[in-house]
Amino acid sequence: MITAVIDTNVFVSALIGDGTPLAAIETARLGKSRLLVTTEIVTEMQRTLERPKFKPYLLRRETEPHLLIDDYTTLARYVTPVAVTDCPIQDKKDLMFIECAVGGGADYIVSGDHHLLDLKSYQKIVIVTPMEFLRLVDSLTDPFAD
Repeated sequence: MITAVIDTNVFVSALIGDGTPLAAIETARLGKSRLLVTTEIVTEMQRTLERPKFKPYLLRRETEPHLLIDDYTTLARYVTPVAVTDCPIQDKKDLMFIECAVGGGADYIVSGDHHLLDLKSYQKIVIVTPMEFLRLVDSLTDPFAD
């Protein structure tokens, strides 16, 4: 099964606008992918959702940050991150996603962050947008795909 790490910006975009980011996450609920997460990533997701600018989106959905996190973590498998010291990524706070992917043996990191996307890959982990991820998942799960 295809495994992936979802960047916080994709997780938050799923809350704000549904669409492709939400569909990327929903691949796990549909049994088409396995999502990986670490405690550090969950903490960042929680902290991000608690920012005042996201309150209107939470109110519109009649939910709270911890409920979204709880739902997400039922879809994801916790892994132990592996420290990465040789990655040439510009924004070191994004290392948590690479370390999660390495620790869990992920195939992909799904992100909208240019720091990660510019990297394109790390070791054998490919970094893709939510749209690219959906195409990959569909091509791997569609028996009629080329």
